[in-house]
Amino acid sequence: MDVILDFDAALVVQPDILFVSQERAGIVGDRVQGAPDLVIEVLSPRSRIGQLHERVEWFARYGVRECWLIDLPKRAVVVLNFEGGSTTTRALVSGPNAIPSLVLPDLSVTAGAVFSYFS
Repeated sequence: MDVILDFDAALVVQPDILFVSQERAGIVGDRVQGAPDLVIEVLSPRSRIGQLHERVEWFARYGVRECWLIDLPKRAVVVLNFEGGSTTTRALVSGPNAIPSLVLPDLSVTAGAVFSYFS
């Protein structure tokens, strides 16, 4: 689904998975008009729109609160939290360890459970 981070700059991204809270559901239509609360990117060797570091910078700058980077070869999840346009916390999670989420604090999922979907 297209996410329009900046209409004037024609900055549109397509995260693999996104979450928008109920309180902000008004930004969702046939496209998302603004920053989702959480984006999940499954890393791929093929490049997409923008390099990974550019997309992460865009997410931080335009108000995404949290980003998960799913690294299939390493079977690890990098969790980035953003505030004020920059990364505030970073966690590397693998195996039976729970994925911490400030956006979804009641979510209880391990990195191993995430990778079971890709097996």
